Amino acid sequence: MATSQERLIKQMEELVLAMNSQLNVLEEGSVNRNRGPRGQGGARDAGAMVVPKLVKLDFPCYDG
Repeated sequence: MATSQERLIKQMEELVLAMNSQLNVLEEGSVNRNRGPRGQGGARDAGAMVVPKLVKLDFPCYDG
């Protein structure tokens, strides 16, 4: 049982490392696309997160 748990923990650690490396690659690409004309950084340098625009939903109203 302990060997099985250790194997699962090792696999989880490897998955987390892989996800972190992929996230770093995506963040680096995002920063390179957001560079200004003077080479200033984009959202990552400012410490801000990119938030997608929310869609306004129109709910039906009861007329009586």
